[in-house]
Amino acid sequence: MRRFTQLIMMAIALCISTMAYAQGGRVTVTGTVTDASNLPIPGVTVTVDGTDQGTTTDVDGKYSIEVASSDILTFSFIGYAPQSVAVGARTTIDVQLAEDTQALDEVVVVGYGTQAKKDITGSVAVVSRDAIAEQPVSSFAEALQGRAAGVTITNAGGPAGDSQIRIRGVGSVNGSDPLIIVDGVQGVNISSVNPNDIETMQVLKDAAATAIYGARGANGVVLVTTKQAKAGKYTVTYDGFYGIQNVQRMPEMLDAKQYMDAQSMLTVNAGGAPIDWANILDPKLYASIMDGSFKGTNWLDAIRNQNAPYQNHAVNVVGGSDRTKMSMGISNTSQEGIFGYPVQSKYNRTTVRINSDHVILRKGNLDVISLGQNMTYTYSTKSGIGIGNHYWNDIFNMLQLFSQFFGQYFSDRFHKYLLFLKFSYICTCFFQKVF
Repeated sequence: MRRFTQLIMMAIALCISTMAYAQGGRVTVTGTVTDASNLPIPGVTVTVDGTDQGTTTDVDGKYSIEVASSDILTFSFIGYAPQSVAVGARTTIDVQLAEDTQALDEVVVVGYGTQAKKDITGSVAVVSRDAIAEQPVSSFAEALQGRAAGVTITNAGGPAGDSQIRIRGVGSVNGSDPLIIVDGVQGVNISSVNPNDIETMQVLKDAAATAIYGARGANGVVLVTTKQAKAGKYTVTYDGFYGIQNVQRMPEMLDAKQYMDAQSMLTVNAGGAPIDWANILDPKLYASIMDGSFKGTNWLDAIRNQNAPYQNHAVNVVGGSDRTKMSMGISNTSQEGIFGYPVQSKYNRTTVRINSDHVILRKGNLDVISLGQNMTYTYSTKSGIGIGNHYWNDIFNMLQLFSQFFGQYFSDRFHKYLLFLKFSYICTCFFQKVF
């Protein structure tokens, strides 16, 4: 009887485990994705929500994917509204995607006017206001970075460093810089444009831009539209952020004893005798270096600005009546450099923007006489350190000062020798354990 009871319990446990596996097991789901005309759509992305698992439909619009019954499948394709479907107990899921009319009707500025995005045949990338607001940026170039295919942004370094924009590589006509147009005005300094004032950005990337702007658009065109006046109740918006900047990884510098060992090794490798540091240095200084109480000064760390602040604040007012509309924005951006302490390495920019539309004479629905204005005032100050080659690089020169300061403890003959070898010393300091 006892053995029979054990067999019954084992059978029950086996049934329970089988049911659990059936409920939580994985199944293969197949199906076909079609459009409103029941035509198959190839290349549709089929993903499992919350995972990186996915597949695409073939030329016949068919797909196959292994999922769990609790999963949710999302079907997405350019020009169509995405659709999510719960798997449940089904093994076949056919989906019909509807056209995303909102995306197709999107209006794009192309220089000579506006066009519906679906009617554009050239290569145009659009960066919307929502995309700009997603990231804390303080410059026009940062707002564009990573938002358009074929567009590369490089920063010269330093606080709010000058950015270099390249569209589809380096051009050969009129340099390599693209044509920048802000609200229909050419020649605007992009560093003076606050990203909080931008409504949309369009990047014209192909040869079609030259049909509008001629040779000036040979390297591409970036069209910037700032926030325009709109009728309605006056609304006040505030955008801002505050952050700090630090170096991700500092190079490990040589201490005083390591420097002495490196210099002695250089002389030995050159066929000379080891440097007699005990007779060259002050006895107290030599003793402190040998016992480790004096490590020297890490000059690179001494000029580093810890937790350098970086902030941007902007206030925008938009509103008006059907005859008088106004948009006004005030913003301030400030950033301190990571290196250059105690020298003030910083950037500060204040921008005031006002645009308005006034209808002076209206006949029915026709504005006969209207007056508008678009004004921008920018005041900026910038100070920094030299970041060029070794002839114009303040960090390089600072490290040279260390070598010369340390050289005061040497005799004249060794001082000249150290000046000759200081370039080797600087290279050793920077590249030790970096590569």
